[in-house]
Amino acid sequence: GVIGIASIVFAMAVVVFSGVSVKLTGTALELSGGIGDRASIPYTEITGVEWRDVFDKGSRTWGTGTGKISSGTFTNDGAYRLYLHNRVRCAVVVRHGADETTVFNGETEEKTKEVYEELASRAKT
Repeated sequence: GVIGIASIVFAMAVVVFSGVSVKLTGTALELSGGIGDRASIPYTEITGVEWRDVFDKGSRTWGTGTGKISSGTFTNDGAYRLYLHNRVRCAVVVRHGADETTVFNGETEEKTKEVYEELASRAKT
C-alpha cells in the first residue's frame, strides 16, 4: 500500500543522500557512497597513495551524482572508482591491485588530510 511505497522512497532517499563514508579498519580502507556503492581495499593490495590539492573528477559512466556527492565509476585518463564530497576540492588517489585506481575525500580538507596520512602509513607504499 501507500505506507510500503513511502517506506521504499524514504529508504532510497537515505541511501542516495547519505553521503560518502571513509573508514580505516584494522586491515582495509572501507568506502561507501551513493546507491549501494561500496569498496574494501586491503592495505596489502595498495601500491600507491597520492595527495591532490585539487582533483578533476572527469565524467561519470555509472553511479551517483548529486549536489553533495559523486560516487561510482568515472573516467579521467582511464576508468576509476570515485567517492567524493563535491564541496571539498582535495582528494586522495589510491592505486591498488593489478591496475586499479580509487579516489576519495572526506567531509573536509582537514579530515581528508588525516585519513591520507594514516592510510599512507598503514599501506607502507
